[in-house]
Amino acid sequence: MIFRSIGIASLIIVGLTSCNEEPPQMQLSDLAGKWEDNSQSNKFIEEWHIDDDRHMTGKGYVMSAKDTVFIEYLSIREVNGVLTYFAQVSDHNDGQVVPFGLKENKDFKMTFENLNHDFPQRIIYELNTDTTLYVYIEGVENGNFRRRKLSFLKKGVQ
Repeated sequence: MIFRSIGIASLIIVGLTSCNEEPPQMQLSDLAGKWEDNSQSNKFIEEWHIDDDRHMTGKGYVMSAKDTVFIEYLSIREVNGVLTYFAQVSDHNDGQVVPFGLKENKDFKMTFENLNHDFPQRIIYELNTDTTLYVYIEGVENGNFRRRKLSFLKKGVQ
């Protein structure tokens, strides 16, 4: 009987401690590689390179046939203890780099936010599988909420 109650007590302790665990977080290394979204007439591509465990660089671009019709330079790095996503597009925001601070990282989803930016205000990366990544670009534009979803497949390691 003593062994049975020790076993039950152990199960209760394990159950209580597992309830207090943090939900799984997405790691920067999960983004590393070349990702392509071919779901539309244009091909959306993001390429991410690991610089170290708290810094990545990348670029996003859109291909129409063999022509690059859009390009943005990206990075993610820690600034004052906050993981921050930076985007720069030469013909937007006077070519200035726009920061988006990490708002949430749980359940393999990283949400970056900048409520002062015109559009988007949020950029969300959600790792669905090791080879499938969803990116949501959302916010209010001209008084209306807008959300765009990109479904990327991993095409290579960078």
